[in-house]
Amino acid sequence: MVLPTVRAASGSPGPVVARGIATSQGRAVPGVVVRLYAWPSDAVLQSLRPGQQVPMRLLASTTTSSAGWYALAVPRAALKAAAVDQGWANLEVATASGAWWDFTYQTGRAKTVTVNLNLAGLPQCPMHTATASPWYYSRQLAKAWDVVGQGYILKSPLTSGDTVDFTYQRTQTSTLGVGGSAQADNIGYHVAGTETVSTGRGVGFGAQHTSVWFRTRFRVALYHQFCLGYKGPVQRGYPKRTPDGATDIIKCLFTVRSNGWSGGATQLYPKTAPRTPAYDCNPYAKGNRFFADYGSAKTWSQGFNLAADGIGFNASTQTGYDLHGHMNFQFGHSGWLCGTNGNDATAAQLVARGTKP
Repeated sequence: MVLPTVRAASGSPGPVVARGIATSQGRAVPGVVVRLYAWPSDAVLQSLRPGQQVPMRLLASTTTSSAGWYALAVPRAALKAAAVDQGWANLEVATASGAWWDFTYQTGRAKTVTVNLNLAGLPQCPMHTATASPWYYSRQLAKAWDVVGQGYILKSPLTSGDTVDFTYQRTQTSTLGVGGSAQADNIGYHVAGTETVSTGRGVGFGAQHTSVWFRTRFRVALYHQFCLGYKGPVQRGYPKRTPDGATDIIKCLFTVRSNGWSGGATQLYPKTAPRTPAYDCNPYAKGNRFFADYGSAKTWSQGFNLAADGIGFNASTQTGYDLHGHMNFQFGHSGWLCGTNGNDATAAQLVARGTKP
């Protein structure tokens, strides 16, 4: 494998944040300019007006090698400055032809993320990227419910007095799905990566006597970018020329993503609980409580449902469990607390049971 020379935005090399290969219809594409951007904080995104450019920061750029490979390195100081929440940065790898992928990055860790870029099926026109932000704010969509925590109680006479509650606390973070479309602003959305959102405050969910998914709402917005020098049908509601009137344009790429936590609290009640191995179960006596601070994430089956806005994008999310998230179990009878991928001290999903499996 021959990787290209990396050019960091501020000149000095740093850790390689992202690397991968650019392909089209299964073939490597050489000579593609690949850029790494950092999205701004939710507060900045919420201040934007329709048509205003998103003030993204260019962190690095490079060109794919003869074999299609690229690597993007960022100076440590620039990487640290890109963080928007608790050391997390919302980064985006993008090409001038319109391929992009969003991902969250913990700036305190020098970890390389693999991002392979598929150039097939994209609009055949140059994108308005250069060194400026490629995205513009279009409009706010309906607030969307999303699952941020879950706890399970396997129903039996021995769990009849058990309860579970959850607190989604201040400074808690959630990793949410990002959607992308190359067709129109209301059709053809697919998963285009993830972003991290912070609560800023918090909500508490009341004690539940059964298996439960805890939900809260997030703000969701639509962003767009357009092609330059392309003559063709203009998508509805968008200008035919650039603001200075110099170049014909057509809107051709759209993304939907959260621009902040909204609030609210409600529950869903799944009919089944996940399986748990006996090895990952621990006993609890009647009247005892378990307080959980999780350090790992769990991908949920639920996600944003934007059908009300005609978007039709559903993306799974990751739980906001971290040191600020509290899942609490109260035992009305002596029983067991079991994890799906480890014991109760480390597992992302927990099941209260009356008997050991």
